[in-house]
Amino acid sequence: MKGLARKIKAIADGLKIRIVASTAPRGEQSGQVMADELGVPLELADVLWSQPAEDGERERSVRLGGALQLIDPEKDVVFVMVTHLEYSMFFPCFYIENVLKGRPWHGGDTEKGEAWLIDCVTHEVTRVKWHDN
Repeated sequence: MKGLARKIKAIADGLKIRIVASTAPRGEQSGQVMADELGVPLELADVLWSQPAEDGERERSVRLGGALQLIDPEKDVVFVMVTHLEYSMFFPCFYIENVLKGRPWHGGDTEKGEAWLIDCVTHEVTRVKWHDN
């Protein structure tokens, strides 16, 4: 997580960073490591904790609309969301469809150790990979 935080800090290049994490213990721990490295406070949001699907299937329930509402386009310059893999897999496409109004998504699958950077000004979407040593 420190490696990712350093990459985000370099990309942000002095811009204001806001970080919101899942209230799941692992999400909160990861978020706190990143917040400490970035020198910003950590906010927690229950909506970022993916829940088991109600039908008992292996699929997990994600609340993409609720996650989208966490972003304040008037105030947030760099918004960092620390959550479960399900959000990383589905949120970029959801954001593009609902905010960027259908810009083509060529992202593919998200793997562990990867994140997506969505630039809300230029509308560029970039895969970010990192490795902690």
